[in-house]
Amino acid sequence: MLRAIVVLLVVLVVSGCSSFQLGERYDKSLDDDLSAFQIEAVTFVASMRLNSGTPAGAFTSDAAKAFYPKASGTLSNIVVKAGLLSSRQCPINGIANSIGLPTIKIGGETIAADTPKTVVTGNCAVVTLLALQNVLADLEASHRDHQKIGPIRGQLAIDDINKAVATTLSGLRAKDL
Repeated sequence: MLRAIVVLLVVLVVSGCSSFQLGERYDKSLDDDLSAFQIEAVTFVASMRLNSGTPAGAFTSDAAKAFYPKASGTLSNIVVKAGLLSSRQCPINGIANSIGLPTIKIGGETIAADTPKTVVTGNCAVVTLLALQNVLADLEASHRDHQKIGPIRGQLAIDDINKAVATTLSGLRAKDL
């Protein structure tokens, strides 16, 4: 009986000294930067939607010319900071890298068939931020191609931005178990 109690105490002490981390280490400046990016990006998209079809909503507008380079640089900086949180690889990386891009046909036009597969690597915060970078790149390409952000494309972009930011922040704010 004494031996069982000693083993139990050793197990409890050892388990109390270790932890399983659900997300990446919390970094308030990263949280603040990502929150500020989300506000700026959603505000920009909402403004472009409201001005859709006018010169103020065009890809060539001063607002768009200022937003895209700044947003790209800001997000790139956030990805670098997130990469420094830990060197461990997100468990989803292997799954994401094994899935090829789908071939989509719209009106007889094939889309994404020849697009190279993106290699996913990094901790989970980086992976979710890479998804956010893709959302931003898709938004910019669509804005450039159509010279406007319409109501549907704008709402989809806002939803995608919000989901990617929420997922990243959830991982950062997760507590150690």
